[in-house]
Amino acid sequence: MKNAMELFSKVIVKTDSQKVSGNAITGVDHGHIFQMEKGASMEIMNMGNSKLPELSNLIELWKSQYDNSASVYGANTGEAPTAGTPYSQTALLNQVANSPFEYQREVWGIFLNEILNDWIKPFLKKRIMKPHYLVSEYDDDDLVVIDNAIGEFEAKKVLKDNLLKGKTMSAEEYLQAKDAVKTSLRTLGKRREIEIPKGFLDVEGKITANITGELKNKAAMLQSLDSVFGKIISTYNPNTGTFSAFTDKTLRKLIGEITELAGIPFSFAQFPDNAPTQGLNAPNMTTPTPSADLSAVTPATPVAA
Repeated sequence: MKNAMELFSKVIVKTDSQKVSGNAITGVDHGHIFQMEKGASMEIMNMGNSKLPELSNLIELWKSQYDNSASVYGANTGEAPTAGTPYSQTALLNQVANSPFEYQREVWGIFLNEILNDWIKPFLKKRIMKPHYLVSEYDDDDLVVIDNAIGEFEAKKVLKDNLLKGKTMSAEEYLQAKDAVKTSLRTLGKRREIEIPKGFLDVEGKITANITGELKNKAAMLQSLDSVFGKIISTYNPNTGTFSAFTDKTLRKLIGEITELAGIPFSFAQFPDNAPTQGLNAPNMTTPTPSADLSAVTPATPVAA
């Protein structure tokens, strides 16, 4: 196309006169008068290519073919849909147009996961095999086990110190010390710091990282969150000013699993069991001091040394 444009943009003059010669563009000035023989003539030759419009059409065909093969549609280039186009049709077209790019992104994510498992994981495992402290966030079920273990450990330390000092400690005092530790741990939310001994994490496993976001559907996640919050509000009891979603253990556990799966930074472990939660438009009432139900773990006899 460039060669054709250069060719037919040239100005060429033809004549049958013997007196006229030279360059009709650079060799003459404006208004120059040519003297020619009688009967001689001078005219400009048309160097244009009659096939040039067809070449332009062919270029458009090439572009359309490439756009189809590479899925470069209007949805990818930001072109606005025509007026009256249904939203569902536009969403479907966008999904179809982006499917090749999503596939290539998935391939890239698989490659990066292989790097994590083949290169990074051995390096990290070598470091975590050493004694260290692990600070992480846990779900509600894990927090119950961890807090009970920490409370038991700290209560035994208090019992040991009292025995070394010649003091006795009743079972009630032992449970109170354990409960005090668990209550203080609730203020930390889901975060806990655990001491990991040497070689404790010597396990085989595989790293799966959500690199490209294909493991999460934000639209579905937000819809689930809206549904969960609606369910929590619907459990409000105006007579007691509480939400059964917080006080019922089974319902608490189900909602806790849903919120954890949705990625909400919230922990029901911050609230003791059966603790009233002040609701919307609730009557003025004094919230009783929460106390943990320790009947299941109360020993039948005083704790011995």
